[in-house]
Amino acid sequence: MADANFLSFLKFACQNGVVAARRHMTYDYFQRELADQQTTRDDMSKAFQEIVRNIRQ
Repeated sequence: MADANFLSFLKFACQNGVVAARRHMTYDYFQRELADQQTTRDDMSKAFQEIVRNIRQ
């Protein structure tokens, strides 16, 4: 259960940092870089979710 909770926290952290940064990005270059980060973090988030699902089964 502790492993699943930790991985759930990591999943949340992957998304939370980008959402918070998006509010402060005004330059196009940084917005595009952030979009790339969002794609990578979405992939990480999906992987963490799959691991959590497997742990809980």
